[in-house]
Amino acid sequence: MQEVEYINVYGARVHNLKNIDAEIPRN
Repeated sequence: MQEVEYINVYGARVHNLKNIDAEIPRN
């Protein structure tokens, strides 16, 4: 169960980082 929870947390972090990158203007 610990491995599954770790994967879920890691996936959530990556998803959050992608959202932040998308929200920040790169111009």
